[in-house]
Amino acid sequence: MTHIVAPAFELFVERRDASLLELDYALLAVVSVAEGFPNNFGWPEEFQSKLKYETLRAEISRQWPELGFYAKDPGEELGEQFSSVGDAIDDLTDIALALGRSLEIAHVNNSGAVSRLRFGYDTHWCHHAADLRKHLNWLLNK
Repeated sequence: MTHIVAPAFELFVERRDASLLELDYALLAVVSVAEGFPNNFGWPEEFQSKLKYETLRAEISRQWPELGFYAKDPGEELGEQFSSVGDAIDDLTDIALALGRSLEIAHVNNSGAVSRLRFGYDTHWCHHAADLRKHLNWLLNK
């Protein structure tokens, strides 16, 4: 798990001159890994993450300023009239938070880390990943 998740987490948070296409590939890789894991609810109950949403969001916004906001409905442009707005920085932050927390758990319980990553994917960040990948596709092809 960590051989895919750790490099993706670092790319999401630190960028290291990565392109939007590399971001999309890393996102696809972690989605593929998460979808392949069993969902068995087996992470340590006493786990307390040191990662904070606000800290990650601030760093991700500095690293990926071009992500911005997007219209969630296909074919709709952001403007005065739109039905739903997505926040790509929030999407990436929520995904990075899930990956980072799983990596923290992996230091003490690898199967728990796998379980936590899959559970988080199924219940929360799969939607962020799908929305962000659509937005990245739009940015790469505009």
